[in-house]
Amino acid sequence: MSDKEFSLYEEEEEIIVNANKFINNTKDLNLFKAEFLTLFENYKKLFRQSKRLIRMSDKMEAELATTKAELEKYSNKLKIQASTDTLTGIPNRRKIMDLLVHALEKSIIDKEYNFNIIMMDIDFFKKVNDNYGHPMGDTVIKVISKHFFDKLKNLGVIGRYGGEEFLSIFYNKNINETYDFADKLRKEIKDKIITNDGVSLSVTVSMGIASSKESNDLNQILDIADRRLYKAKENGRNKVFFS
Repeated sequence: MSDKEFSLYEEEEEIIVNANKFINNTKDLNLFKAEFLTLFENYKKLFRQSKRLIRMSDKMEAELATTKAELEKYSNKLKIQASTDTLTGIPNRRKIMDLLVHALEKSIIDKEYNFNIIMMDIDFFKKVNDNYGHPMGDTVIKVISKHFFDKLKNLGVIGRYGGEEFLSIFYNKNINETYDFADKLRKEIKDKIITNDGVSLSVTVSMGIASSKESNDLNQILDIADRRLYKAKENGRNKVFFS
């Protein structure tokens, strides 16, 4: 027992003794009152301290809750940034590849489930940058990706695969439906006027389509779509190939 604890113990014993004296002899009333008031003042002091501690605890708890919410919000923001293309706002290569892997795994497990992919490339994009500058090139990429995204709606998802190339996944659609969508999109893009800083132009796109029914291998599906895209370019560009 520490000296402080022993001192408190002695004081308590003394109060009890004095209380007994008061019971036996009312002449000691003033002494008892003094001891009682001292004890009561100590109690009030401890009570005030405990209230301050409770308020401090509540404040710290509220601050911790706020900090936790802010950290979660920031963490979610970082996750979105890590999976989003900064120029277009659509999924970046990493995200679209993750979605493609997930779709492929699902198609392997569920034989009734299938998907198609569209590999799309903006024709002669280097000439756009060379002749009109990179700001116009950025505008072209943003306009084309937004048009594709808006038309796609709930049919699937589009991501920026790299540079002027885009990759789209169509869920549970046969290859003819995917081709019809792609060819209609190709025509709409061809007729679209893109303007930046007072300068206007139009571009065309080429596309290659592959189906999950053609392979269970991710790289092979991508290679099939890429070869068909290259075939579309070899045959004059502004075309869609799915075979």
